[in-house]
Amino acid sequence: MPNDTALRDKLARLVDLGYLTMFVALRFRCRVAWPSGGVGRRPTLPRPAPSATLGAMRLQAHELATIERAVNAFMQRRRPPLEIRAELDIEHRIEGQSLEIFERRPAWRGAPGETIELRVAKATYVRSRDRWRVYWQRADLHWHRYDPTPEVRTVEEFLDLVDEDRYCCFFG
Repeated sequence: MPNDTALRDKLARLVDLGYLTMFVALRFRCRVAWPSGGVGRRPTLPRPAPSATLGAMRLQAHELATIERAVNAFMQRRRPPLEIRAELDIEHRIEGQSLEIFERRPAWRGAPGETIELRVAKATYVRSRDRWRVYWQRADLHWHRYDPTPEVRTVEEFLDLVDEDRYCCFFG
């Protein structure tokens, strides 16, 4: 019999993937509204997120260091003066294989201290092609491929493209 820790970990994974909910519903014949449609229909197994199934490759430590150096140089050029950073600031985040640049501002009708993020630009690294795909956010709040230059070779090229903003897609 497996130890309690291994069993607990396995149960936690099943809960995360949604399998436990299905098991309980099928075992006790509960009527559940399934995402596949209908109430009480036999469900299809939920598909885990692609990152869970494919083990999405994260950026390596040396790649992260290169990105951080390039982004810090970009921030030195683009960040507003210290006096107004409470009202407007430019920040970045790295999630998985994507680098996202965004503006942080106080919420217009929010509580004091509440801020909002206005996404500016995004680059996603495609390891198989050794390229960065460039995206910008349109008024529909979805990321769209930046057609003038859909891919670049390095993160520095991406940041130069955002800094130049020739077609006013990133900062308006």
